[in-house]
Amino acid sequence: MTKFIKKVKELWGIPRYKALMKLGLWVIFFVFAVAYINSSNQPSPSKDNHNQIKSALSNYSQRDNYKFSFKMNGQITEELTGKQYKDRMIIEYHEKSYYIEDGTLYLLKEEGIDSKVDDVLPFDLLLFMPQQLYNLIQLGTLEEKIENVNNDLIGHKYLITNKKILGFYYDVESEDETSIELITYELNGEINKIIIDFTNLKTNDLGTFLEGNIITI
Repeated sequence: MTKFIKKVKELWGIPRYKALMKLGLWVIFFVFAVAYINSSNQPSPSKDNHNQIKSALSNYSQRDNYKFSFKMNGQITEELTGKQYKDRMIIEYHEKSYYIEDGTLYLLKEEGIDSKVDDVLPFDLLLFMPQQLYNLIQLGTLEEKIENVNNDLIGHKYLITNKKILGFYYDVESEDETSIELITYELNGEINKIIIDFTNLKTNDLGTFLEGNIITI
């Protein structure tokens, strides 16, 4: 090392080599400067991915004009379809048409005179509206990202404790930290499907339809 430093000093004393060495130092400095600037401008993958997830969920929460389908499998097997237009929800269930307005269920009749009916639906749809689902997801912890699902869907699996589920839906206090799974599927940056697995939910005899069922939205 001492001989190398001595040699550098000797060359530095020669004007021609001194100029070349200065040029070399400037080139090295320039390369490192460009590399640093480029690395600073690159977005953080985790932060960018997190923002994309938040954007898709935020857009989903603001939906007020869309079609939907609900499937329940488990202790109960049911299916219904419909569409939401602003404050009115139209539902097709067991070959009959209903609509919900201001929280009240009506039967649609061909003669145009609608009648208020008792709640015949298998579950409370108002619990699973976009804003409600968005709020529910906020209670969970992102556990896993699922790549390359069918047709380019991207999945995100959340775990939500029974304690938070019972507090959110029923205002019931619980210390149960067992988790249920909620998976959102995105296509082109938009929420395409949501599956909520309530098979681990323990409701302490609340008489809810959620326990033991899987709901696909």
